[in-house]
Amino acid sequence: MKLNNKLKVILFTIAMLPVHFMAQSSSEDVLKGLKKSEKPVRQFDGESIPIYLSGGKRVQGMEMMEAIQSGNYTPEQYEDENGNVKAILFRKLTEKEIADNKEDARKEMAEKKVEIKPAKDFSVTDIHGKSYNLKDLKGKIVVLNFWFTKCKPCLIEIPELNKLVDKYSQKDVVFLGITFDNKKVLQNFLPKKEFKYHIIPNAKSTISKYQISSYPTHIVIDKNSNIVFSSNGLDPDTVTKIDYNIDKLIH
Repeated sequence: MKLNNKLKVILFTIAMLPVHFMAQSSSEDVLKGLKKSEKPVRQFDGESIPIYLSGGKRVQGMEMMEAIQSGNYTPEQYEDENGNVKAILFRKLTEKEIADNKEDARKEMAEKKVEIKPAKDFSVTDIHGKSYNLKDLKGKIVVLNFWFTKCKPCLIEIPELNKLVDKYSQKDVVFLGITFDNKKVLQNFLPKKEFKYHIIPNAKSTISKYQISSYPTHIVIDKNSNIVFSSNGLDPDTVTKIDYNIDKLIH
């Protein structure tokens, strides 16, 4: 059951859109006279075509991205008599559908041929003054998240990433949040939004070394300092895939 696959096409496109907040409206009103479309869901921005949650609330910007990232919804298009798409409804998935999606993501990872390549060495220091060198981390699993404080998709992911840190807190897994933001910016940000990764400020050299051009980017490095997984952009399956790879490396 690949309900979330239709979302992956549009996630990166909407990731950096400005945030807008709209007054609540009824989905019943906007869907009146429309029929469910069989056309594949393509790119949408939440503005040119209105998007509603099942309860009738219109969503855009950050709220729309949060709904997508949650993995709890699937988009359904509604069109007029001429076949023009006029509205999109985010239908709430059942618990079984959500569980099936996560299992599908894990199966996809299990079937995917992994291209292993050596990770580039790095030496960084977190905001508390603790140093991390990839050579010294050999024998541990290293999970990198390239992000920054003004990146809306990056912020949406943080609560789920924190759950990964908690889950593997007793294992040899090191989570590093690498950003070009300086220490002062981070000291103002982190008290308002907890991020349990070890936060690495002023890391432009490491970002350049790994040729990061889009955010967020995630990389999982095995105990032999090889990259076994990487992804970029906003994707409902990202955390599930990171989790799968960590678990596989542990066992």
